[in-house]
Amino acid sequence: MKIELIEPTGPSIYMDHLKKKGPGVHHVVLKTDESYTDVLAMAKKVSGRDPRLEVKFPDGTPIVAYADIEEEAGLLLEIGCN
Repeated sequence: MKIELIEPTGPSIYMDHLKKKGPGVHHVVLKTDESYTDVLAMAKKVSGRDPRLEVKFPDGTPIVAYADIEEEAGLLLEIGCN
């Protein structure tokens, strides 16, 4: 198990979450054999929303995304690529 403790020091999705909900769980990480694209599609199917944040390399290769399932689960789902 890995636990990240994040203290936002400026504008960010972490600061937005802290202001909206107070201290607590911001996101959990999903590790799966499914493709990044498939997992994002499944999350969008559940929530109807695009990722809250998606980071890619300049060539378009995905690095990480936060699938927006906050209304359904109370947090974001971090999807990373190996």
